Amino acid sequence: NPMIEFHDSNNEVDTWLLNVHNCRYTAKGSKYASTGARFVNIYNSRGIVLQNNDVAAPGMYTIYGWNGSGVTDKVFINRNRYYGQNFAGAYYDGMNCMTLNAMQYADISNNYFASADVLIDDTHIIDDGDLMNGRSMSIQGLVRKVYISKNTIEASDIPGECAGEQIMSEGPRSSFHDNPSAATENSVTLPNYESQRFAGWGSNYIPAKGTMLYIVGGKGYGQMRLIESISDNVITVNEPWDIIPDETSVVSISIGHYDFVIYKNDIEGSADHSKTGGGGCGIMIYGDVYNFRVVDNNITDVNTGIYLEGHGPALKA
Repeated sequence: NPMIEFHDSNNEVDTWLLNVHNCRYTAKGSKYASTGARFVNIYNSRGIVLQNNDVAAPGMYTIYGWNGSGVTDKVFINRNRYYGQNFAGAYYDGMNCMTLNAMQYADISNNYFASADVLIDDTHIIDDGDLMNGRSMSIQGLVRKVYISKNTIEASDIPGECAGEQIMSEGPRSSFHDNPSAATENSVTLPNYESQRFAGWGSNYIPAKGTMLYIVGGKGYGQMRLIESISDNVITVNEPWDIIPDETSVVSISIGHYDFVIYKNDIEGSADHSKTGGGGCGIMIYGDVYNFRVVDNNITDVNTGIYLEGHGPALKA
């Protein structure tokens, strides 16, 4: 666990060009289900191509870029086939076919995800002991510029659990919330930033270049910019304000998700989802996000088709 691991040991984003294609990986049985055995783990890398692989395991891909040094960059996940090997009735933490965290410029298209039980049972009812796919895509942390299109998800759910979201974008909630003491045409000064930025999140959640800054109240309300730099409580943004904030403004900094297209995916949960309860839904957009396009998706047999919810600020200085 895993079969392939690809990363730089010094936690820098300087590991390049991994192409895993036309492979078959199998990890069946309870000893694998409880460990979440995966085919490929990737950390802090660029130029990742994962195509035409056939996987029967508790998980397929884990992609991380998170440790304060950056994101995994330029990722292509296409034409893979996955049969989930998690056991229904025994929830293990995660149960994700793909866990994607701190990633940018990604194309996830034309893949097939299913509970392995579909190979022997065409009812698409998930009973205790069946082999299932819990979540198809769990997308968390700082993720941006992602295209998710024409994937097929079949008979996938986690019955009886507050889980089972098939395409889940879960951005962290705001990591800082304050009133500026000054502003220019392309910056704000946040007097409490240096003393408060770790509160509730720890060192892994340091806002950095590419993090989102919102005006969520007061003068300039509704504006969003990307952070270019942070120095001595002065936050410089990527383009001038339309309306320059002042001390009445409320500024929120978030390591959220932005620039997503979720287009023409076929998503199916379990046929008896209404009896088993749980949190299964087709597309979940959770936390701080900006510029999402969810278009022409076909969603069936889930408790909620598209679920939208914000986290809210972690603190107010």
